[in-house]
Amino acid sequence: MGHPDWNPGSKAGLDFQITKPANPGTNADVTLTVPPAEQWRILSLYSDFTADANVASRTLILQVEDGVAARVFRLPSGVDVTAGQTRNQGWVTGFGAQARNAGSTIEVLPVGELYAQAGWVIRITATNKQIGDRHSNVLLLAERVRSLS
Repeated sequence: MGHPDWNPGSKAGLDFQITKPANPGTNADVTLTVPPAEQWRILSLYSDFTADANVASRTLILQVEDGVAARVFRLPSGVDVTAGQTRNQGWVTGFGAQARNAGSTIEVLPVGELYAQAGWVIRITATNKQIGDRHSNVLLLAERVRSLS
C-alpha cells in the first residue's frame, strides 16, 4: 500500500518516526509542531493524563491546528477522566473498534487520512482543566510522507 506522493522508482522508502517530547508542565496542553519542510501522517498518539483532586470531569481532546491556530481536526475521547484519576489515552489508526478498560481509552482516527503540514500543531487538551492536571509519557508515531525542501 503506497502513499500518493511515494515514487516507487525512488530510493526513498517509508519514513516512520517516533516522537517522545518532554512532559509538559502542570495545567499545560501537549503541543507538537511539525518541523519546517515536512508533512506528517499521524498514526497514533498517546498520553497518560492525571487529573488533580479538584472535582470536575475532564474530556481529553486531540486537535490538529494550522499555523494560525485554526482547528483543522478535533476528536474528543469517549470517556471522561474524573478527579484524582489517571488515564492512558490513545488515538490510533487502523482499529475497527474502540478498546476501553478502567485505565485506558483508545479512540479511532480516520484511517490514513490525518495529515499535518509544516508548522501545524498537534495538541492534546482537556475540558474543565484544573491547576494540577498533567500529561506525561507522550508518544507520537507518524510517517514523514514528504519533505517539502
